Amino acid sequence: MVEIWEWPDITFTGYGGGIGGVLGGGGGLTDRGQMFQFTLWWTVVCFGVVFGIAGLIAAIGSLREGRALMAFSLFVFVFGFGLVTALVSGSIVGFLIGSVYEIGGFIMALWIPFAWALIQTLVVVISSYAEIGLNSL
Repeated sequence: MVEIWEWPDITFTGYGGGIGGVLGGGGGLTDRGQMFQFTLWWTVVCFGVVFGIAGLIAAIGSLREGRALMAFSLFVFVFGFGLVTALVSGSIVGFLIGSVYEIGGFIMALWIPFAWALIQTLVVVISSYAEIGLNSL
């Protein structure tokens, strides 16, 4: 029997007892399309929060100088850039982990796409610092 999960479902259960058997029973994502969708949407949400906050900070800085149009433009640009980045990154990672789970015959716990979205978000935040970014390699 295949279970159908809707997107913001996030329960800490997985096939074979969750994390080390502590978090409970069976169930999870079995279809690559669902794995892709969950990863993509969680990535869009996480990136949206981070880039939305960054856009608001940039907009507030411009508003203090009396540039309302510039503030709005900065917010839209930063937030839009974050969403495009999330769509590309979430699509690639969602397809890859969905393929790995499907080829291996595994059932993906519902928290895995959320964890990958957080990992992607943290990588983007860490690489945004010039001192420790990819430019220093």
